[in-house]
Amino acid sequence: MSTVDNDSRYLARLLNNRQRQWPQVQDDLETIYNELQQQMRVASVNHSQWTHLLSDENFLLATPASKVLDTVKLLNQSELDGKAERVIRLMDEQTQKLNADIFQMEKELHTAEKDLRTGPCSSNSEHELLGKIEAQARELASLKQQIEEKDRIEKVEQPEPVDVAMAEDNPERVEVDLNDAVYWERMVEEVREPEEEAPPPALVSDESDEDEEDNDLDLRSVADEEEDEAALLEQEMIAQEEAREAELRMRVEDLQNWVDRMRRDLRDFPFRKRETQSPGMCPTLKCAFCEAEGEHFSDSCPVVTDGDERYQIIRDQGACYKCMEYCPGRWPDDQQDEDQQKKKKCPYKDKDCYYCKRVEGTTFEDLIPDDGGHHTALCNIPQKKMIARVRFERQEDELRDLLGELARLTARRNARR
Repeated sequence: MSTVDNDSRYLARLLNNRQRQWPQVQDDLETIYNELQQQMRVASVNHSQWTHLLSDENFLLATPASKVLDTVKLLNQSELDGKAERVIRLMDEQTQKLNADIFQMEKELHTAEKDLRTGPCSSNSEHELLGKIEAQARELASLKQQIEEKDRIEKVEQPEPVDVAMAEDNPERVEVDLNDAVYWERMVEEVREPEEEAPPPALVSDESDEDEEDNDLDLRSVADEEEDEAALLEQEMIAQEEAREAELRMRVEDLQNWVDRMRRDLRDFPFRKRETQSPGMCPTLKCAFCEAEGEHFSDSCPVVTDGDERYQIIRDQGACYKCMEYCPGRWPDDQQDEDQQKKKKCPYKDKDCYYCKRVEGTTFEDLIPDDGGHHTALCNIPQKKMIARVRFERQEDELRDLLGELARLTARRNARR
């Protein structure tokens, strides 16, 4: 947007359109502000020109038609300045509403950041690992319960051994417990000749015992394998989180140092001073851009403020980019004598640009134009502060995201202890 609307319709659209992004709004507001400042400076220049015109002998002696043309030209510019003042008053009225909206936005942003830091946040892979661990834990518990139930059943089914010695010591009790048939068999056994002792009968067959032992071993082996697999998965997840945490700490440290440097460099970013009347100005010195004589230096010109536009003006004039004049360095060879041939260079050739020198060695050094050098008044560094600010805010957002992720990993590790 190179010019300001002549009424408040643009600001009304700006307030009604809630879907616009803040960087666009900020760019438009800064553009409007710069345009209004320029209109105010032009109004001051118009006042000076009108005062000078009233006392100018050429104007007083000019024809009525010439006076009308000059007066109408200044009058149109003055009317535009008056409209700019009305827009400024309207901006002041809407500033309070905009500040209230900004306050609500900051409050909502603070609440969202708080929820982000305190709320649960985990990836799908972590959910899957936790689900597998929980499933394996339930399966292990089920297997252990089956083993315990099997052991309990075996103990219940196993008959109690008969204590023969106690039976011999208590014959009366044996007689009471045994019936006649059993007692008669016992007496026959006592009078029978001794034979080779046969091995006592097994309570349960050996094959059955081996099968049950094999089943128990298989169940325990499966349970141990699943428990080992769950422990291994948990160790892998912990190792991945520790590696990510170490990487985040290194990244946060480097990015924090870079953001601190950008903050200092942004605070010291050079700006161009615009003046309608420069103090100590030579009366015969003319501005290279607006051609005002004896009013301001070329670098402080309030009419042409864009560095790229200034560069194009000097280029169209065929002047030197170092001194903004038609210096010997720009003369053809056939227009130079022998002394000039030896000194065929601009007297400002080795002079550095003030703004480029300020940015050199900072985090915004890449903003310096690669044009082989130029006059300070042609530099476009001062108008790139918005680019530098956007870069700084983007790095701040990245640092804030890394700190949030690091805080979540640390909290999760502390919860496992």
